[in-house]
Amino acid sequence: MVTLKFNWIKTTLGFVFARHHWELGVATEAASAVIDWTMRQPKYEQIEAFCDEENSASVRVLEKSGMKRESLLRSFIVHPNVSKNPRNAGILYSENL
Repeated sequence: MVTLKFNWIKTTLGFVFARHHWELGVATEAASAVIDWTMRQPKYEQIEAFCDEENSASVRVLEKSGMKRESLLRSFIVHPNVSKNPRNAGILYSENL
């Protein structure tokens, strides 16, 4: 599933895929298509996405889709079912359109 949240002149990209679709390039292809579509829309100036810094697959998807790492957001993502370290840093990626 790929989603776009529209907020004024900015859009936020989100994605999640079932395990049997992992490592097939589906996420990168879908994210790239959504980013390309958004870039052709005249009213949006920026697209952003967030991911867990420890999720290297999502990091690769965003970077291969042309997005740039903008900042590290400490204690951004909360994993309530993890007892060891329930708070991880998130990464903000963005692309100016």
